[in-house]
Amino acid sequence: QKVENFRKPMLWDADALNLLAINPDKRHNRVITPHPGEAARLLGCSVAEIESDRLHCAKRLVQRYGGVAVLKGAGTVVAAHPDALGIIDVGN
Repeated sequence: QKVENFRKPMLWDADALNLLAINPDKRHNRVITPHPGEAARLLGCSVAEIESDRLHCAKRLVQRYGGVAVLKGAGTVVAAHPDALGIIDVGN
């Protein structure tokens, strides 16, 4: 309940994403950082679907959960809005 009323920016990863998959809500003060398996759970699809169109899936994450989505993996996708996307193609 404290998280529901928290208005400062938040970073959600790991177990917080598991909670979000169970209790979805949309907020604009959150950054979610799923890997493909977590993204599949959040979107109710397969990992293969995530990997087949990472840009589209990042857009869907933002549309469903609000805020910013950082879809981790080879070619990390950062989505701040369905029309504001970036790909990070350096590093791990």
